[in-house]
Amino acid sequence: MRVFSFLCISAVVFGAACSSHAQSQTTYASAGPLALSGLKDVYHAGEKVAFKVESTSDVAQRFTCSVEQRVGGAWSEVLLSIFPDDPMKAARVITLRPHESLPFEWDPRRKSPNGSVSTTGEYRLRLDLRVPSNPTPTSSIYSAAFRLGKS
Repeated sequence: MRVFSFLCISAVVFGAACSSHAQSQTTYASAGPLALSGLKDVYHAGEKVAFKVESTSDVAQRFTCSVEQRVGGAWSEVLLSIFPDDPMKAARVITLRPHESLPFEWDPRRKSPNGSVSTTGEYRLRLDLRVPSNPTPTSSIYSAAFRLGKS
């Protein structure tokens, strides 16, 4: 298992620079107020994508989590929300208390609101940071890419 790494989009927004720490064969990275762990490089057919998001901040953090797939060399959103009961054009806003961590799971076999199912290929998760007074994300954090493969 590899710890989830992600790109720091705007250190100014987060108030901190990206950092990386070596832990045996594991890479650990954090960007500002959130850290993610538990993402593997490859998932086999039928396997769920499990990960954990942790707040590294002294204040509550609000974010949404979506899925993107690399298509023709560019990243394209395939699911607005990882949660199966969220409506097609809405994403659940998750709030983490200071230093709280929560496990999450995405089932690639579940149909998206438009009826499609995720297929083999390269994917990543996107966390959009949000503030209560602004419906537009203040910044985004992207996971390292992972592959959905065949069994």
